[in-house]
Amino acid sequence: SGDLARRVIRLGMPENRVSVIPYGVDVERYQPDQEPAQALRAALQIPDGQQILMAMGRLVYKKGFSYLIEAMPGILARFPNTVLLIAGEGDLRADLERLAEALGVRQQVLFAGHVAWQDTPAYLALADLFVLPSILDQAGNVDGLPNVLLEAMASGCAIVASNVAGVPDVIVHGQNGLLVPEKDAGALAEGICTLLGDPLLRRRLGEAARAATLDHLSWTHTAQRVISVLKSCRQEGG
Repeated sequence: SGDLARRVIRLGMPENRVSVIPYGVDVERYQPDQEPAQALRAALQIPDGQQILMAMGRLVYKKGFSYLIEAMPGILARFPNTVLLIAGEGDLRADLERLAEALGVRQQVLFAGHVAWQDTPAYLALADLFVLPSILDQAGNVDGLPNVLLEAMASGCAIVASNVAGVPDVIVHGQNGLLVPEKDAGALAEGICTLLGDPLLRRRLGEAARAATLDHLSWTHTAQRVISVLKSCRQEGG
């Protein structure tokens, strides 16, 4: 990510010796409108017509899930027919469940637990909106460029994401997603409500996110960039 490149440069690496190659995504595996998504909705007992906010990842602090749960009362006040589906497992699950209970939104926050890798395309295809509330934690830990963000983009999801680390390398605010400040539940709720209330914008951003993965974020493009860097190194070495 660009964020990691800047850290390397601050440590003394000459800027002209640093190349940034974004992670790739399997654009054939992750696609919009996967048929298994409907079966998954039934298995999760989510009624048809209920809008699904999707978040996915390990339940650890840097993922920022607590801020997303804190945003839920404001979201539900405007869009009561909404459910938050959190897919993943981790040490903070009990804390997050207690937070949802304390805020009175426990019935609208579903914890799917661990999701097998082969099932992730169906989960992402099920989402009306994908949310990535990542944060920089007190120890300086942060997601660089999360795989799940690229997978959500390839799945054609409209996305609301924190403006941290490598996220703005692939999400351009207003073009293929919305960026919000980290650790700001109010801003997160506002971004989510903007898209929940505007289906046309949601569709446009989702289509643009999918197009971005096809244009320059597939594994083919990533491989080509790696090959280009290796060739330039060989040429410099004579």
